[in-house]
Amino acid sequence: MARGVRLPGDAWTPRDWALQQAVDLLDAVKCSGCGQPRWLSHDKAFKKQWKASVEVCFACQAREQKAKEFDEYPHPRALHSGVEFVGDVPY
Repeated sequence: MARGVRLPGDAWTPRDWALQQAVDLLDAVKCSGCGQPRWLSHDKAFKKQWKASVEVCFACQAREQKAKEFDEYPHPRALHSGVEFVGDVPY
């Protein structure tokens, strides 16, 4: 189905199973913090070859600011938030 070949409900082919196993393997070898492969990101030989970047997501910032209004809410798990772009795209 991920390849766009199989219809929902059809049996998985051996290739489908192999692709699923490959995805599971890739997920298993990722660092839980940064998502990079552990064999590379945890190797001291490559310690100085990483460069971090930081970007501000204004949608996340707006959501976090709104969530602060509910800091004292007794049931924080009941709160669900989302963001909506309400401006005009200049192009």
